[in-house]
Amino acid sequence: MKLLNRIAVMKGAAAAIVVCVPLVLVSNIVHDHDSSSPLLPVFFIAVAAGFGTGGFVAARSQGDAPYTNGAFAALAAFVVMEVISIVVRVAGDKPVQILSLGSRDSDIVNMAALAAFNVGG
Repeated sequence: MKLLNRIAVMKGAAAAIVVCVPLVLVSNIVHDHDSSSPLLPVFFIAVAAGFGTGGFVAARSQGDAPYTNGAFAALAAFVVMEVISIVVRVAGDKPVQILSLGSRDSDIVNMAALAAFNVGG
């Protein structure tokens, strides 16, 4: 039994990126206009759900290890989006806060595992 299915993880990561990128862009625009906007937590939950959707897609595509594939799909999408974000910030001479990434990362992977659990359970 193969734990990771590369195609399933790529499908899930692509789904998460397609859902999350527009939400993140709108969230950044809202944050630039009002950093204490009450919409920001809503965007956070929507983005987390987007990563959960990626986990769901990956889990649905792979029957042997849905939890593993769902979690890795969300993690892969997160890493891709963070690398792009870091490159854009560095290119724009803005500070990069690498130490703040850890807690969001675990929240996103947990959301994807929960979505995979709902599919595979």
